[in-house]
Amino acid sequence: MLNLFDYVTDRGRNDILEWTARLQKPDRAKLEQKLARLVQISHDLAKNTHLLAGPVHESIWKLRVNASIMLRPHLCKGPVDNHAEYTLLIGAVEVGDRLPKDIGKEAMVRRGRVEANPSGCRVAHGTMTSEAGA
Repeated sequence: MLNLFDYVTDRGRNDILEWTARLQKPDRAKLEQKLARLVQISHDLAKNTHLLAGPVHESIWKLRVNASIMLRPHLCKGPVDNHAEYTLLIGAVEVGDRLPKDIGKEAMVRRGRVEANPSGCRVAHGTMTSEAGA
């Protein structure tokens, strides 16, 4: 089983946890179901079953969650250990086959921050940053 992390902003907030909190409960449940599946299977299988799409921008992938809205959180393998972890970088919703402008670039910036300071820029998925001491 792979490890899953959430991006923490420079203000110390778990951006992924805040994004998911704004989703409707059924959409949040579908997202968590897809994330649970993602950490149980190989990256190749995730790509081949269309759970992941990409890379959509350099080393950034999008998770496909078809709920009442098209959830497309962006993530990367690693970046500390590319074989044992994923880091959720930014939440996104696809509307009319379009993602928010520059979402891939922002995800790459966040990936760089995580790579430079993993313990300060991410926490275990679903963890409140105050609990993590980040």
